[in-house]
Amino acid sequence: AGVGVSQEKQNAARADVELNVRKAYWGLKLTRDVLDMLDTGSGYVDDGQKQLDKDLEKGTGSATVTDKLRMRTVRAEVDARVLEAKRGQQLARDGLRALLGPQAPPDVDIDDDDFVPVDVKDHPVTYYEDLARYNRPESRLLDYAVKAKSALADLERRKEYPDLVLIGTAAFARAQDVQDPNNAFMSHYFNSTTAGVAAALRMQLDLGPRLSRATRVAAESAEIGYKRAEALGGITLEVRKAYGEMTEASERIKVLEKGQKAAKSWISAVTQNFTVGLAEARDLTDALLAYFNMRARYLQAVFDYNIAVASLTRATGASDI
Repeated sequence: AGVGVSQEKQNAARADVELNVRKAYWGLKLTRDVLDMLDTGSGYVDDGQKQLDKDLEKGTGSATVTDKLRMRTVRAEVDARVLEAKRGQQLARDGLRALLGPQAPPDVDIDDDDFVPVDVKDHPVTYYEDLARYNRPESRLLDYAVKAKSALADLERRKEYPDLVLIGTAAFARAQDVQDPNNAFMSHYFNSTTAGVAAALRMQLDLGPRLSRATRVAAESAEIGYKRAEALGGITLEVRKAYGEMTEASERIKVLEKGQKAAKSWISAVTQNFTVGLAEARDLTDALLAYFNMRARYLQAVFDYNIAVASLTRATGASDI
């Protein structure tokens, strides 16, 4: 049981590393898509600035210097977010490299697949609670710990019993070349048949210390059982927390997906109207900021969902949920 405890500690440490790798991986995915979003939005800002400069130079349309300053403010906002995203991207890459170990290549990178929510089968929360109860390393570790402590308590209790020793001996010897006179006072070592039995009973007199030690170990065994029940309650709470975060992020993705599509349509419509002079610069900046906000929140929701799935995988101890 003690060996089992050590093995489950190793499995738990491995699961923690796997969770951190998943977090770094999805963090790198997130920053990459954020940079793509900002690059797309930057194109809209550039086009807007060019149109404003053109209108101001010709004196046509309703463009004003205030509009130009407003567009420069949006440009500064985009540039600042690009710097923040690049910093996060580098941090995620460094974290992934650190988790992979000293043999990781300096230019470590991830795949180019789309940043989308991972596929998860629809199960009730009780399904994941059962998984955690039987598969999570900490749950099995607690089972081994209770088993080991119970065995130790049983051993201490058995030490109170007296030691009983039963010894049996037998010998049969025949040697044709050795005389065997019929004399009861002579040793017949080479021609003899003997058998014997002996019994011994040993009782230690330090019963007080033994009883106290057995009581203490029994109390420790009961304590481990209570701690196991407490820990299982904490594991259940962790499973429910990860499940709740996954469910909430899934619903948030659906809502924000509609929002980002609407923002994309909005900015496309405003850009066309702004080009022909049917929209003001304020309309364009409002649409740009709304697009940035919706797109960023959608990507964050996807990240939160995938991290929640990874956390639920760790909480249940399953290889795949």
